Amino acid sequence: MFILQKHRPPPCALSGIEWSALKELKERQDIVIIRAIKDNVTVVLDKDKYENKIKTSLQDISTCVELRSNPSNKIEKTVNAFVSDLLRKEIITTR
Repeated sequence: MFILQKHRPPPCALSGIEWSALKELKERQDIVIIRAIKDNVTVVLDKDKYENKIKTSLQDISTCVELRSNPSNKIEKTVNAFVSDLLRKEIITTR
């Protein structure tokens, strides 16, 4: 029997000085601070370059397609039905 648990992020390894520097960086309007997709690292980027790269990526029809409608509700219903089925079959529990 499996139990669904909320994911907890790992404890932060930043020192006080690093937290202070990060706070100062977050106040700047000319940069963007994001978490990288790979390797669980934080990346600081020039805001204009980042926005241009995002716009270019979104306009690339080989990687992005504009959707006619938001699929979130359909996906949420599908996932909820799947989880409900797992609960009903007692494959998972709410504890």
